[in-house]
Amino acid sequence: MTGLRGGLLFGGTEAIEPTGRDDLIANGIEPNGYHADDSDADEDHVYENPQTGERSLKRAASPTANGQHASKKPFTLGGRAAIPKRIVADYDSDDGRIISLKQQGYSDEYVAQKMIQEGRIRYVPKTVGSRWLRLRKALEQAESEKLDDELTDWHVDEDELLKKSYDAIEDKFEREVQKVIDRKWKEVSANLADRLHRKKYTAKSCQERLNGVQNGTALLPIEIDQNKEGRKQLRDNRIAAAKLHRAEQAAEAQRAEEERKQRLEDKKADAAEKERERITKVHEREDSKAEELRIKQEKAVDRERKRAMKKAATDQAKAEAEWEKKKRSADAALYAKYTGKRMPGAPRVRRAPATRRAPGGACRGGRRSRDDFVTLSEDEEDSVELSDEDEVETVDDESDAIEEGSSTVNAGSISSKSTPAKARKKATVTTKPKVTKETLLNPRSVMTSAELEVLLFERDLARRTGRETHPQMVARLNAADEDLSTTEISDLLSKFFDKGKGSKEAKTKRLQEHEAAKSAAGGNSVKATDLAFKKGYEGYKGEYSGLIEDEDEEMEG
Repeated sequence: MTGLRGGLLFGGTEAIEPTGRDDLIANGIEPNGYHADDSDADEDHVYENPQTGERSLKRAASPTANGQHASKKPFTLGGRAAIPKRIVADYDSDDGRIISLKQQGYSDEYVAQKMIQEGRIRYVPKTVGSRWLRLRKALEQAESEKLDDELTDWHVDEDELLKKSYDAIEDKFEREVQKVIDRKWKEVSANLADRLHRKKYTAKSCQERLNGVQNGTALLPIEIDQNKEGRKQLRDNRIAAAKLHRAEQAAEAQRAEEERKQRLEDKKADAAEKERERITKVHEREDSKAEELRIKQEKAVDRERKRAMKKAATDQAKAEAEWEKKKRSADAALYAKYTGKRMPGAPRVRRAPATRRAPGGACRGGRRSRDDFVTLSEDEEDSVELSDEDEVETVDDESDAIEEGSSTVNAGSISSKSTPAKARKKATVTTKPKVTKETLLNPRSVMTSAELEVLLFERDLARRTGRETHPQMVARLNAADEDLSTTEISDLLSKFFDKGKGSKEAKTKRLQEHEAAKSAAGGNSVKATDLAFKKGYEGYKGEYSGLIEDEDEEMEG
Protein backbone atom coordinates (compact mmCIF):
# COMPACT_ATOMS: atom_id res chain seq x y z
CA MET A 1 0.00 0.00 0.00
CA THR A 2 2.81 2.32 -0.85
CA GLY A 3 1.55 5.85 -1.40
CA LEU A 4 -1.96 5.06 -0.08
CA ARG A 5 -1.96 7.76 2.58
CA GLY A 6 -2.86 11.16 1.08
CA GLY A 7 -4.08 9.61 -2.18
CA LEU A 8 -7.62 8.67 -1.15
CA LEU A 9 -9.34 11.63 -2.77
CA PHE A 10 -8.25 10.45 -6.24
CA GLY A 11 -7.80 13.88 -7.72
CA GLY A 12 -4.54 15.42 -8.93
CA THR A 13 -2.30 12.99 -7.01
CA GLU A 14 1.03 11.72 -8.22
CA ALA A 15 1.43 8.42 -10.04
CA ILE A 16 1.35 5.47 -7.62
CA GLU A 17 4.56 3.51 -7.29
CA PRO A 18 4.58 -0.25 -7.96
CA THR A 19 4.19 -2.44 -4.87
CA GLY A 20 6.52 -5.25 -5.95
CA ARG A 21 3.75 -7.84 -5.88
CA ASP A 22 4.42 -8.71 -9.52
CA ASP A 23 8.01 -9.64 -8.69
CA LEU A 24 6.87 -11.82 -5.80
CA ILE A 25 4.42 -13.67 -8.01
CA ALA A 26 7.05 -14.15 -10.71
CA ASN A 27 9.47 -15.65 -8.14
CA GLY A 28 6.79 -17.98 -6.82
CA ILE A 29 6.94 -16.52 -3.32
CA GLU A 30 3.32 -15.31 -3.23
CA PRO A 31 0.60 -17.42 -4.84
CA ASN A 32 -1.51 -15.74 -7.44
CA GLY A 33 -4.92 -16.13 -5.81
CA TYR A 34 -7.80 -16.59 -8.16
CA HIS A 35 -11.53 -16.66 -7.76
CA ALA A 36 -14.14 -17.06 -10.50
CA ASP A 37 -16.00 -13.90 -9.41
CA ASP A 38 -12.85 -11.79 -9.84
CA SER A 39 -12.52 -12.40 -13.59
CA ASP A 40 -12.44 -9.29 -15.77
CA ALA A 41 -12.37 -11.17 -19.06
CA ASP A 42 -15.31 -10.99 -21.43
CA GLU A 43 -18.03 -13.46 -20.57
CA ASP A 44 -17.75 -16.67 -22.57
CA HIS A 45 -20.93 -17.85 -24.24
CA VAL A 46 -21.95 -21.46 -23.72
CA TYR A 47 -23.02 -23.29 -26.86
CA GLU A 48 -25.06 -26.50 -26.67
CA ASN A 49 -25.29 -29.19 -29.33
CA PRO A 50 -29.03 -29.90 -29.81
CA GLN A 51 -28.31 -33.48 -30.98
CA THR A 52 -25.87 -34.69 -28.32
CA GLY A 53 -26.71 -32.25 -25.54
CA GLU A 54 -23.03 -31.46 -25.05
CA ARG A 55 -21.95 -27.97 -24.12
CA SER A 56 -18.87 -26.13 -25.26
CA LEU A 57 -17.25 -22.80 -24.50
CA LYS A 58 -15.94 -22.48 -28.03
CA ARG A 59 -17.24 -19.56 -29.97
CA ALA A 60 -19.07 -20.41 -33.16
CA ALA A 61 -18.06 -18.54 -36.27
CA SER A 62 -20.94 -16.26 -37.22
CA PRO A 63 -21.88 -16.31 -40.91
CA THR A 64 -22.01 -13.12 -42.91
CA ALA A 65 -25.00 -11.73 -44.80
CA ASN A 66 -24.34 -13.91 -47.87
CA GLY A 67 -24.16 -17.11 -45.80
CA GLN A 68 -20.36 -17.42 -45.96
CA HIS A 69 -18.34 -17.69 -42.77
CA ALA A 70 -16.33 -14.58 -42.10
CA SER A 71 -12.59 -14.86 -41.96
CA LYS A 72 -10.85 -14.84 -38.59
CA LYS A 73 -10.01 -11.49 -37.12
CA PRO A 74 -6.37 -10.49 -37.37
CA PHE A 75 -4.28 -11.03 -34.28
CA THR A 76 -4.17 -7.92 -32.08
CA LEU A 77 -0.59 -6.92 -31.37
CA GLY A 78 0.58 -5.28 -28.19
CA GLY A 79 -0.11 -5.87 -24.52
CA ARG A 80 -0.68 -9.09 -22.62
CA ALA A 81 -3.82 -11.16 -22.59
CA ALA A 82 -6.22 -10.41 -19.75
CA ILE A 83 -6.22 -13.00 -16.95
CA PRO A 84 -8.45 -13.29 -13.86
CA LYS A 85 -7.03 -11.16 -11.05
CA ARG A 86 -8.50 -10.32 -7.67
CA ILE A 87 -9.19 -6.79 -6.52
CA VAL A 88 -6.99 -6.09 -3.48
CA ALA A 89 -5.70 -2.96 -1.80
CA ASP A 90 -2.15 -4.25 -2.25
CA TYR A 91 -2.39 -3.74 -6.01
CA ASP A 92 0.25 -4.50 -8.63
CA SER A 93 1.79 -2.18 -11.21
CA ASP A 94 -0.98 -2.70 -13.80
CA ASP A 95 -3.72 -1.73 -11.36
CA GLY A 96 -1.52 1.11 -10.13
CA ARG A 97 -1.25 2.41 -13.68
CA ILE A 98 -5.05 2.29 -14.04
CA ILE A 99 -5.44 4.21 -10.76
CA SER A 100 -2.85 6.80 -11.78
CA LEU A 101 -4.40 7.48 -15.20
CA LYS A 102 -7.99 7.59 -13.90
CA GLN A 103 -7.00 10.01 -11.12
CA GLN A 104 -5.67 12.31 -13.85
CA GLY A 105 -9.09 12.28 -15.55
CA TYR A 106 -8.41 10.16 -18.63
CA SER A 107 -11.22 8.21 -20.28
CA ASP A 108 -11.54 4.42 -20.22
CA GLU A 109 -10.68 4.19 -23.94
CA TYR A 110 -7.48 6.19 -23.45
CA VAL A 111 -6.41 4.12 -20.43
CA ALA A 112 -6.98 0.82 -22.29
CA GLN A 113 -4.99 2.03 -25.32
CA LYS A 114 -2.21 3.42 -23.12
CA MET A 115 -1.77 0.13 -21.29
CA ILE A 116 -1.52 -1.75 -24.61
CA GLN A 117 1.13 0.70 -25.82
CA GLU A 118 3.12 0.19 -22.60
CA GLY A 119 2.98 -3.61 -22.97
CA ARG A 120 0.66 -4.14 -20.00
CA ILE A 121 -2.51 -6.25 -19.73
CA ARG A 122 -4.84 -5.75 -22.67
CA TYR A 123 -8.15 -4.60 -21.12
CA VAL A 124 -11.20 -3.40 -23.04
CA PRO A 125 -12.51 0.06 -22.03
CA LYS A 126 -15.51 -1.40 -20.21
CA THR A 127 -13.24 -3.59 -18.07
CA VAL A 128 -11.04 -0.60 -17.26
CA GLY A 129 -14.03 1.34 -15.94
CA SER A 130 -15.44 -1.49 -13.81
CA ARG A 131 -12.01 -2.40 -12.44
CA TRP A 132 -11.33 1.22 -11.48
CA LEU A 133 -14.60 1.42 -9.50
CA ARG A 134 -13.83 -1.79 -7.57
CA LEU A 135 -10.25 -0.71 -6.91
CA ARG A 136 -11.43 2.61 -5.52
CA LYS A 137 -13.94 0.88 -3.22
CA ALA A 138 -11.24 -1.48 -1.93
CA LEU A 139 -8.84 1.40 -1.30
CA GLU A 140 -11.50 3.39 0.55
CA GLN A 141 -12.32 0.43 2.77
CA ALA A 142 -8.64 -0.16 3.53
CA GLU A 143 -8.13 3.51 4.30
CA SER A 144 -11.12 3.53 6.66
CA GLU A 145 -9.83 0.49 8.52
CA LYS A 146 -6.41 2.09 8.84
CA LEU A 147 -7.90 5.31 10.20
CA ASP A 148 -9.91 3.39 12.78
CA ASP A 149 -6.87 1.42 13.84
CA GLU A 150 -4.68 4.48 14.22
CA LEU A 151 -7.44 6.50 16.03
CA THR A 152 -6.48 9.83 14.55
CA ASP A 153 -6.60 12.77 17.03
CA TRP A 154 -9.06 15.65 16.50
CA HIS A 155 -7.72 19.13 15.86
CA VAL A 156 -8.87 22.69 16.48
CA ASP A 157 -12.11 23.86 14.77
CA GLU A 158 -12.91 20.33 13.59
CA ASP A 159 -15.57 19.89 16.29
CA GLU A 160 -17.49 22.88 14.93
CA LEU A 161 -17.29 21.50 11.41
CA LEU A 162 -18.50 18.12 12.69
CA LYS A 163 -21.54 19.75 14.31
CA LYS A 164 -22.42 21.60 11.12
CA SER A 165 -22.12 18.40 9.12
CA TYR A 166 -24.38 16.58 11.59
CA ASP A 167 -27.01 19.35 11.47
CA ALA A 168 -26.98 19.34 7.67
CA ILE A 169 -27.65 15.58 7.55
CA GLU A 170 -29.93 15.43 10.61
CA ASP A 171 -32.73 17.45 8.99
CA LYS A 172 -32.80 15.12 6.03
CA PHE A 173 -32.91 11.96 8.13
CA GLU A 174 -35.43 13.41 10.61
CA ARG A 175 -37.91 13.90 7.80
CA GLU A 176 -37.35 10.35 6.67
CA VAL A 177 -37.64 9.05 10.26
CA GLN A 178 -40.90 10.98 10.79
CA LYS A 179 -42.33 9.43 7.66
CA VAL A 180 -41.41 5.98 8.97
CA ILE A 181 -42.96 6.74 12.40
CA ASP A 182 -46.22 7.94 10.81
CA ARG A 183 -46.39 4.81 8.72
CA LYS A 184 -45.68 2.69 11.84
CA TRP A 185 -48.63 4.15 13.77
CA LYS A 186 -50.93 3.75 10.77
CA GLU A 187 -50.05 0.07 10.70
CA VAL A 188 -50.59 -0.09 14.50
CA SER A 189 -54.07 1.38 14.03
CA ALA A 190 -54.85 -1.07 11.26
CA ASN A 191 -53.60 -4.01 13.35
CA LEU A 192 -55.74 -2.86 16.31
CA ALA A 193 -58.78 -2.62 14.05
CA ASP A 194 -58.18 -6.20 12.96
CA ARG A 195 -58.06 -7.29 16.60
CA LEU A 196 -61.21 -5.33 17.55
CA HIS A 197 -62.96 -6.35 14.31
CA ARG A 198 -63.80 -2.70 13.63
CA LYS A 199 -61.95 0.61 13.29
CA LYS A 200 -62.35 2.69 16.45
CA TYR A 201 -59.05 4.53 16.90
CA THR A 202 -56.88 6.53 14.52
CA ALA A 203 -53.11 6.42 14.34
CA LYS A 204 -52.88 9.68 16.32
CA SER A 205 -55.13 8.43 19.13
CA CYS A 206 -53.21 5.15 19.31
CA GLN A 207 -49.91 7.03 19.68
CA GLU A 208 -51.27 9.41 22.35
CA ARG A 209 -52.88 6.55 24.33
CA LEU A 210 -49.75 4.39 24.33
CA ASN A 211 -47.54 7.33 25.35
CA GLY A 212 -49.99 8.15 28.16
CA VAL A 213 -50.07 4.56 29.40
CA GLN A 214 -46.28 4.40 29.41
CA ASN A 215 -45.98 7.80 31.15
CA GLY A 216 -48.85 7.12 33.62
CA THR A 217 -50.91 10.09 32.40
CA ALA A 218 -53.60 8.12 30.54
CA LEU A 219 -57.22 8.26 31.77
CA LEU A 220 -58.82 5.20 33.27
CA PRO A 221 -60.96 3.04 31.04
CA ILE A 222 -64.51 4.34 30.91
CA GLU A 223 -65.90 1.18 32.50
CA ILE A 224 -63.94 1.53 35.77
CA ASP A 225 -63.88 5.34 36.01
CA GLN A 226 -66.26 6.51 38.80
CA ASN A 227 -66.39 10.15 37.59
CA LYS A 228 -68.92 9.66 34.84
CA GLU A 229 -69.99 13.30 34.69
CA GLY A 230 -66.42 14.52 34.49
CA ARG A 231 -65.62 12.11 31.67
CA LYS A 232 -68.77 13.22 29.82
CA GLN A 233 -67.86 16.89 30.25
CA LEU A 234 -64.31 16.18 29.10
CA ARG A 235 -65.63 14.37 26.02
CA ASP A 236 -68.01 17.25 25.19
CA ASN A 237 -65.21 19.78 25.56
CA ARG A 238 -62.97 17.70 23.31
CA ILE A 239 -65.67 17.46 20.65
CA ALA A 240 -66.41 21.20 20.85
CA ALA A 241 -62.71 22.04 20.58
CA ALA A 242 -62.39 19.75 17.57
CA LYS A 243 -65.40 21.42 15.89
CA LEU A 244 -63.99 24.86 16.61
CA HIS A 245 -60.64 23.80 15.20
CA ARG A 246 -62.32 22.45 12.07
CA ALA A 247 -64.30 25.68 11.67
CA GLU A 248 -61.15 27.77 12.01
CA GLN A 249 -59.40 25.60 9.46
CA ALA A 250 -62.36 25.94 7.06
CA ALA A 251 -62.40 29.73 7.51
CA GLU A 252 -58.66 29.90 6.93
CA ALA A 253 -59.00 27.75 3.83
CA GLN A 254 -61.86 29.95 2.58
CA ARG A 255 -59.80 33.08 3.14
CA ALA A 256 -56.81 31.56 1.36
CA GLU A 257 -59.05 30.52 -1.55
CA GLU A 258 -60.51 34.04 -1.85
CA GLU A 259 -57.02 35.54 -1.81
CA ARG A 260 -55.95 33.08 -4.48
CA LYS A 261 -58.96 33.96 -6.66
CA GLN A 262 -58.30 37.68 -6.16
CA ARG A 263 -54.66 37.25 -7.17
CA LEU A 264 -55.78 35.27 -10.20
CA GLU A 265 -58.26 37.99 -11.22
CA ASP A 266 -55.63 40.69 -10.77
CA LYS A 267 -53.23 38.66 -12.85
CA LYS A 268 -55.84 38.22 -15.58
CA ALA A 269 -56.64 41.95 -15.53
CA ASP A 270 -52.94 42.80 -15.86
CA ALA A 271 -52.60 40.32 -18.70
CA ALA A 272 -55.66 41.78 -20.46
CA GLU A 273 -54.26 45.30 -20.10
CA LYS A 274 -50.91 44.21 -21.49
CA GLU A 275 -52.70 42.46 -24.37
CA ARG A 276 -54.66 45.63 -25.16
CA GLU A 277 -51.46 47.65 -25.15
CA ARG A 278 -49.83 45.08 -27.41
CA ILE A 279 -52.76 45.11 -29.85
CA THR A 280 -52.73 48.92 -29.88
CA LYS A 281 -49.03 48.95 -30.69
CA VAL A 282 -49.57 46.33 -33.40
CA HIS A 283 -52.32 48.44 -34.97
CA GLU A 284 -50.12 51.51 -34.81
CA ARG A 285 -47.31 49.64 -36.54
CA GLU A 286 -49.70 48.30 -39.16
CA ASP A 287 -51.11 51.78 -39.81
CA SER A 288 -47.59 53.16 -40.08
CA LYS A 289 -46.62 50.41 -42.51
CA ALA A 290 -49.79 50.99 -44.53
CA GLU A 291 -49.04 54.70 -44.76
CA GLU A 292 -45.47 54.00 -45.81
CA LEU A 293 -46.75 51.54 -48.41
CA ARG A 294 -49.25 54.08 -49.71
CA ILE A 295 -46.55 56.73 -50.07
CA LYS A 296 -44.29 54.19 -51.74
CA GLN A 297 -47.03 53.19 -54.18
CA GLU A 298 -47.81 56.82 -54.96
CA LYS A 299 -44.15 57.44 -55.70
CA ALA A 300 -44.03 54.31 -57.86
CA VAL A 301 -47.12 55.43 -59.79
CA ASP A 302 -45.60 58.88 -60.25
CA ARG A 303 -42.32 57.39 -61.48
CA GLU A 304 -44.19 55.12 -63.88
CA ARG A 305 -46.22 58.04 -65.19
CA LYS A 306 -43.12 60.14 -65.75
CA ARG A 307 -41.41 57.20 -67.44
CA ALA A 308 -44.40 56.72 -69.72
CA MET A 309 -44.49 60.44 -70.54
CA LYS A 310 -40.79 60.43 -71.36
CA LYS A 311 -41.15 57.34 -73.53
CA ALA A 312 -44.17 58.79 -75.32
CA ALA A 313 -42.32 62.04 -75.97
CA THR A 314 -39.30 60.11 -77.28
CA ASP A 315 -41.49 58.00 -79.55
CA GLN A 316 -43.27 61.11 -80.80
CA ALA A 317 -39.97 62.80 -81.58
CA LYS A 318 -38.73 59.72 -83.44
CA ALA A 319 -41.97 59.51 -85.39
CA GLU A 320 -41.79 63.19 -86.33
CA ALA A 321 -38.17 62.81 -87.44
CA GLU A 322 -39.07 59.77 -89.56
CA TRP A 323 -42.02 61.62 -91.05
CA GLU A 324 -39.85 64.64 -91.90
CA LYS A 325 -37.37 62.35 -93.61
CA LYS A 326 -40.05 60.67 -95.67
CA LYS A 327 -41.65 64.03 -96.44
CA ARG A 328 -38.37 65.37 -97.81
CA SER A 329 -37.98 62.24 -99.93
CA ALA A 330 -41.53 62.63 -101.26
CA ASP A 331 -40.98 66.33 -102.05
CA ALA A 332 -37.77 65.49 -103.88
CA ALA A 333 -39.52 62.79 -105.87
CA LEU A 334 -42.32 65.17 -106.90
CA TYR A 335 -39.80 67.84 -107.84
CA ALA A 336 -37.85 65.40 -109.98
CA LYS A 337 -41.04 64.09 -111.58
CA TYR A 338 -42.34 67.44 -112.72
CA THR A 339 -39.06 69.27 -113.42
CA GLY A 340 -36.78 66.42 -114.43
CA LYS A 341 -34.08 67.81 -112.16
CA ARG A 342 -32.77 66.98 -108.76
CA MET A 343 -34.20 69.10 -106.03
CA PRO A 344 -31.56 71.36 -104.51
CA GLY A 345 -30.39 69.94 -101.19
CA ALA A 346 -31.96 66.52 -101.86
CA PRO A 347 -29.79 63.48 -101.00
CA ARG A 348 -28.25 61.51 -103.85
CA VAL A 349 -29.27 57.87 -104.23
CA ARG A 350 -26.70 55.53 -105.77
CA ARG A 351 -27.99 52.79 -108.05
CA ALA A 352 -27.19 49.18 -107.37
CA PRO A 353 -23.75 48.07 -108.63
CA ALA A 354 -25.34 45.25 -110.68
CA THR A 355 -26.95 47.76 -113.10
CA ARG A 356 -24.87 47.99 -116.33
CA ARG A 357 -25.40 49.27 -119.86
CA ALA A 358 -25.97 46.91 -122.73
CA PRO A 359 -23.01 46.15 -125.00
CA GLY A 360 -22.26 49.03 -127.31
CA GLY A 361 -23.68 51.59 -124.96
CA ALA A 362 -22.11 54.85 -124.06
CA CYS A 363 -21.17 53.68 -120.57
CA ARG A 364 -19.35 50.38 -120.01
CA GLY A 365 -17.11 48.88 -117.34
CA GLY A 366 -16.20 51.30 -114.58
CA ARG A 367 -17.59 54.37 -116.38
CA ARG A 368 -20.95 55.68 -115.26
CA SER A 369 -23.26 58.07 -116.98
CA ARG A 370 -25.28 60.86 -115.51
CA ASP A 371 -28.31 58.57 -115.35
CA ASP A 372 -26.55 56.39 -112.73
CA PHE A 373 -27.36 59.03 -110.10
CA VAL A 374 -31.01 59.91 -109.62
CA THR A 375 -32.97 61.33 -106.81
CA LEU A 376 -35.46 58.48 -106.38
CA SER A 377 -36.34 55.38 -108.39
CA GLU A 378 -39.49 55.25 -110.45
CA ASP A 379 -40.98 52.71 -108.09
CA GLU A 380 -40.55 55.15 -105.22
CA GLU A 381 -42.15 57.90 -107.28
CA ASP A 382 -45.12 55.72 -108.06
CA SER A 383 -45.56 54.89 -104.40
CA VAL A 384 -45.98 58.54 -103.44
CA GLU A 385 -49.64 59.46 -103.53
CA LEU A 386 -50.99 62.49 -101.73
CA SER A 387 -54.67 62.87 -101.02
CA ASP A 388 -56.82 64.80 -98.61
CA GLU A 389 -58.68 61.57 -97.83
CA ASP A 390 -55.57 60.23 -96.03
CA GLU A 391 -55.61 63.04 -93.51
CA VAL A 392 -55.09 61.76 -89.98
CA GLU A 393 -57.27 63.02 -87.19
CA THR A 394 -55.27 65.26 -84.89
CA VAL A 395 -55.40 65.51 -81.16
CA ASP A 396 -55.97 68.98 -79.78
CA ASP A 397 -53.61 68.63 -76.89
CA GLU A 398 -50.68 66.31 -77.70
CA SER A 399 -49.19 66.43 -74.22
CA ASP A 400 -52.55 65.55 -72.72
CA ALA A 401 -52.85 62.61 -75.11
CA ILE A 402 -49.40 61.36 -74.12
CA GLU A 403 -50.14 61.52 -70.38
CA GLU A 404 -53.68 60.19 -70.40
CA GLY A 405 -53.39 57.45 -72.95
CA SER A 406 -57.11 57.75 -73.78
CA SER A 407 -56.34 59.47 -77.13
CA THR A 408 -53.12 57.64 -78.02
CA VAL A 409 -51.36 57.84 -81.37
CA ASN A 410 -49.19 54.93 -82.54
CA ALA A 411 -45.49 55.53 -83.03
CA GLY A 412 -45.92 55.23 -86.81
CA SER A 413 -48.89 57.63 -86.96
CA ILE A 414 -48.16 61.16 -88.16
CA SER A 415 -50.45 64.17 -87.69
CA SER A 416 -50.16 65.76 -91.14
CA LYS A 417 -52.18 66.19 -94.33
CA SER A 418 -49.31 65.03 -96.53
CA THR A 419 -48.25 61.82 -94.77
CA PRO A 420 -47.37 58.98 -97.19
CA ALA A 421 -49.94 56.18 -97.19
CA LYS A 422 -47.39 53.39 -96.64
CA ALA A 423 -45.62 55.24 -93.80
CA ARG A 424 -48.50 55.94 -91.41
CA LYS A 425 -51.50 54.28 -89.77
CA LYS A 426 -54.86 55.63 -88.81
CA ALA A 427 -54.69 57.33 -85.39
CA THR A 428 -56.81 55.69 -82.69
CA VAL A 429 -59.02 58.14 -80.81
CA THR A 430 -60.88 56.96 -77.67
CA THR A 431 -63.58 59.14 -76.18
CA LYS A 432 -63.53 59.82 -72.44
CA PRO A 433 -66.23 58.04 -70.38
CA LYS A 434 -69.07 60.32 -69.50
CA VAL A 435 -69.85 61.10 -65.87
CA THR A 436 -73.44 60.11 -65.07
CA LYS A 437 -75.62 59.77 -62.02
CA GLU A 438 -74.85 56.06 -61.92
CA THR A 439 -71.09 56.65 -61.90
CA LEU A 440 -71.46 59.22 -59.13
CA LEU A 441 -73.23 56.59 -57.01
CA ASN A 442 -70.47 54.07 -57.78
CA PRO A 443 -69.03 52.66 -54.50
CA ARG A 444 -65.52 53.69 -55.66
CA SER A 445 -66.49 57.37 -55.30
CA VAL A 446 -65.44 57.23 -51.62
CA MET A 447 -61.87 56.30 -52.58
CA THR A 448 -59.16 58.95 -52.70
CA SER A 449 -57.40 59.97 -55.90
CA ALA A 450 -54.25 58.16 -54.80
CA GLU A 451 -56.23 54.97 -54.14
CA LEU A 452 -57.86 55.23 -57.56
CA GLU A 453 -54.44 55.69 -59.18
CA VAL A 454 -53.19 52.55 -57.44
CA LEU A 455 -56.26 50.73 -58.72
CA LEU A 456 -55.61 51.97 -62.26
CA PHE A 457 -52.04 50.72 -61.97
CA GLU A 458 -53.17 47.29 -60.76
CA ARG A 459 -55.73 47.03 -63.58
CA ASP A 460 -53.09 48.02 -66.16
CA LEU A 461 -55.12 51.03 -67.29
CA ALA A 462 -53.92 54.43 -68.47
CA ARG A 463 -52.66 56.67 -65.72
CA ARG A 464 -54.41 59.76 -64.53
CA THR A 465 -53.65 63.02 -66.33
CA GLY A 466 -53.50 66.45 -64.85
CA ARG A 467 -56.91 67.39 -66.29
CA GLU A 468 -58.78 64.22 -65.35
CA THR A 469 -61.07 64.75 -62.35
CA HIS A 470 -61.97 62.30 -59.65
CA PRO A 471 -65.47 61.54 -61.08
CA GLN A 472 -63.91 60.93 -64.50
CA MET A 473 -61.51 58.37 -63.01
CA VAL A 474 -64.44 56.59 -61.36
CA ALA A 475 -66.35 56.64 -64.66
CA ARG A 476 -63.33 55.26 -66.52
CA LEU A 477 -62.99 52.39 -64.04
CA ASN A 478 -66.71 51.70 -64.37
CA ALA A 479 -66.35 51.53 -68.17
CA ALA A 480 -63.39 49.18 -67.75
CA ASP A 481 -65.56 46.92 -65.58
CA GLU A 482 -68.14 46.70 -68.35
CA ASP A 483 -65.47 45.59 -70.82
CA LEU A 484 -64.32 42.74 -68.56
CA SER A 485 -65.54 39.20 -69.10
CA THR A 486 -67.25 37.14 -66.43
CA THR A 487 -64.12 35.06 -65.90
CA GLU A 488 -61.93 38.14 -65.45
CA ILE A 489 -64.34 39.58 -62.88
CA SER A 490 -64.30 36.27 -60.98
CA ASP A 491 -60.49 36.36 -60.94
CA LEU A 492 -60.56 39.87 -59.48
CA LEU A 493 -63.11 38.79 -56.85
CA SER A 494 -60.91 35.89 -55.77
CA LYS A 495 -58.48 38.38 -54.20
CA PHE A 496 -61.25 39.28 -51.73
CA PHE A 497 -62.08 35.59 -51.04
CA ASP A 498 -65.31 35.96 -52.99
CA LYS A 499 -66.45 32.80 -54.79
CA GLY A 500 -67.68 34.88 -57.76
CA LYS A 501 -71.21 33.53 -58.01
CA GLY A 502 -74.12 35.37 -59.65
CA SER A 503 -74.64 37.39 -62.78
CA LYS A 504 -72.06 39.69 -64.30
CA GLU A 505 -73.83 42.80 -62.96
CA ALA A 506 -73.97 41.35 -59.43
CA LYS A 507 -70.31 40.34 -59.49
CA THR A 508 -69.31 43.77 -60.86
CA LYS A 509 -71.25 45.44 -58.05
CA ARG A 510 -69.55 43.24 -55.42
CA LEU A 511 -66.13 43.96 -56.92
CA GLN A 512 -66.72 47.71 -56.64
CA GLU A 513 -67.95 47.33 -53.05
CA HIS A 514 -64.93 45.20 -52.06
CA GLU A 515 -62.47 47.75 -53.49
CA ALA A 516 -64.33 50.63 -51.80
CA ALA A 517 -64.39 48.82 -48.45
CA LYS A 518 -60.62 48.34 -48.69
CA SER A 519 -60.07 52.12 -48.85
CA ALA A 520 -59.58 54.43 -45.87
CA ALA A 521 -63.08 55.92 -46.12
CA GLY A 522 -64.61 52.49 -46.63
CA GLY A 523 -62.90 51.33 -43.46
CA ASN A 524 -64.84 54.07 -41.64
CA SER A 525 -68.14 52.81 -43.15
CA VAL A 526 -68.46 55.77 -45.54
CA LYS A 527 -70.65 55.01 -48.57
CA ALA A 528 -71.24 56.84 -51.83
CA THR A 529 -74.96 57.03 -51.09
CA ASP A 530 -74.49 58.97 -47.83
CA LEU A 531 -75.86 62.50 -48.01
CA ALA A 532 -72.97 63.91 -45.96
CA PHE A 533 -70.52 62.45 -48.45
CA LYS A 534 -72.45 63.77 -51.45
CA LYS A 535 -72.40 67.32 -50.13
CA GLY A 536 -68.61 67.33 -50.00
CA TYR A 537 -68.00 65.37 -53.22
CA GLU A 538 -66.83 67.36 -56.23
CA GLY A 539 -68.95 65.30 -58.63
CA TYR A 540 -72.15 66.91 -57.43
CA LYS A 541 -71.05 70.40 -58.41
CA GLY A 542 -72.24 72.04 -61.58
CA GLU A 543 -74.41 69.79 -63.77
CA TYR A 544 -75.34 67.36 -60.99
CA SER A 545 -75.76 69.84 -58.16
CA GLY A 546 -79.53 69.46 -58.45
CA LEU A 547 -79.30 65.88 -57.23
CA ILE A 548 -78.23 67.09 -53.79
CA GLU A 549 -80.99 69.69 -53.67
CA ASP A 550 -83.64 67.13 -54.60
CA GLU A 551 -82.40 64.76 -51.91
CA ASP A 552 -82.42 67.58 -49.33
CA GLU A 553 -86.01 68.36 -50.20
CA GLU A 554 -86.96 64.69 -49.85
CA MET A 555 -85.29 64.55 -46.43
CA GLU A 556 -87.11 67.71 -45.31
CA GLY A 557 -90.43 66.38 -46.66
